[in-house]
Amino acid sequence: MDVYMNVNIKNLRPSPTNPRKVFNEEDLHELAESLKQIGMINPVTIRNTAEVDIFEIVSGERRYRAAQLAGLTEVPAIKRDLTDEEVLEVQIIENLQRTEVHPLDEAAGFDRLLNTGRFTKASLADRLGKSSSYVIKRLQLLKLSDDIKAVFYENKLTQQHALHLSRLNSDDQAKAMEYMGGSWVSAESLRGYIEKEFHLDLGKAVFDPTDKKLPGGACTVCPSRTGFNKSLFDDINDEDICTNAACYNAKIPAHIEKTIAEYKRKNIPLLQVSYDYNNGTKYLSRHNYMMLELETENPDRPYTLPCQLMSDAIIMEIGPWEWTRKVGEIVKVCHDKSCKVHFPHHTKEEKQESYGSGREEDSEDNEENGDFDDSESPSERYERQRREQEILEATNKKLMAEALKGICLPVYWNLLNVFIDYVFQQERDSSLDNEFIIRHGGDPDADDFYEDDFFEELIKNLDNNEKLKLATELIFMDDINFRDNGEKLRKYAAAQGIDFSPLEAEAKKEIEAENSMQLTEDM
Repeated sequence: MDVYMNVNIKNLRPSPTNPRKVFNEEDLHELAESLKQIGMINPVTIRNTAEVDIFEIVSGERRYRAAQLAGLTEVPAIKRDLTDEEVLEVQIIENLQRTEVHPLDEAAGFDRLLNTGRFTKASLADRLGKSSSYVIKRLQLLKLSDDIKAVFYENKLTQQHALHLSRLNSDDQAKAMEYMGGSWVSAESLRGYIEKEFHLDLGKAVFDPTDKKLPGGACTVCPSRTGFNKSLFDDINDEDICTNAACYNAKIPAHIEKTIAEYKRKNIPLLQVSYDYNNGTKYLSRHNYMMLELETENPDRPYTLPCQLMSDAIIMEIGPWEWTRKVGEIVKVCHDKSCKVHFPHHTKEEKQESYGSGREEDSEDNEENGDFDDSESPSERYERQRREQEILEATNKKLMAEALKGICLPVYWNLLNVFIDYVFQQERDSSLDNEFIIRHGGDPDADDFYEDDFFEELIKNLDNNEKLKLATELIFMDDINFRDNGEKLRKYAAAQGIDFSPLEAEAKKEIEAENSMQLTEDM
């Protein structure tokens, strides 16, 4: 039974479960001035507490605070007998339908009410007279990081900004806030940035979105997929978009590992390739194979034709400017230069350059010399060529070290200085090789690594002789990494009288020892 009464303001206590946590001071003072003029017309709702004559404010805390500022000693009230659950429902459903309740407070109230078990999201929406989408989007705001919540409470973000951010994981939220940079960016611009940077098309994924065993489970039942959570993503038409980039990216290495294991279990060769022309040290580099596109056969375009030597390959890495291929993608390739379909005009020298070994000759020449082994499978041939490439690279590194020892001044320094500055500027305009960076004490994978800063620091304290050595190393960088068989480097070394045969023997011994150790570990 409701009891209408006047209550001494000193006997009122704010409710600990009131979802409204933020009260605008300016609005409170305006309301206080109004209360001084006409008094409080709408009563607060109260209930008894365990203390005699002390009452809990169920609803009306804003009016209570304004009454304190106005200096009122009594306020009108309606006292009701309410359980804790009923108090919570009144506070959330009745109070939150009033104006000027912050969306985060509203979301927290919804969450507490759902946790009582008395409502589902749908039934709560019905009770509020709101759509399910409204309730779901409000609850999503609770996933904002604490820092962004603080900014939102300061009214530096609109509700639409906050919603766009809340649909990202915490790391991506921080990146999106950095994109806004403290300046005003429209909600539509923020949405465009998020779609471009963080939304991923599951229809183009290299992994199976229905695979329950991948990290995060099947994408088809994931709340971060737009089509599964339509109430939250009703502004995105494509139903097959993943909005959790971290989860998406975590699936790729797991997919690669699973795929390699499946091929191994079926005893089917699977090459691991790089789709980067500037990296061939760990995987079969892009210039050592032909990517095949077999959808439409065209005799004028060899890459559209099949051959008996082609094999499956999985792309393990891509270049920095590559967007047509994806890491983890399975492709068809031919990497055997004896193939008459894909490499019909290769000369002996071209084969040496492609393999980086100087030993693989044209198939007809091999047959004449008795060196061609018909029984060697493509995967066996690849493994042999890979070892030979490793030996060549190690030899070239030793050769470079020896060649640098022979560099010294004096020379015509004024002229040479122009040449060195030109070499350094060329490197500033392009990208340094990771091997070069590591060789000179840098860490290209570090979060705070900047190539320009690294290079400027590197050359800052070099004397003229050291600058000359560094310029020479940069000139022969491709040769160090066996991209053109080390021909220029070997000519340069020969001009200095360096015999690279013992260096090659030493490199071969080291590489074979490493391979032997790796084989032992894998057994």
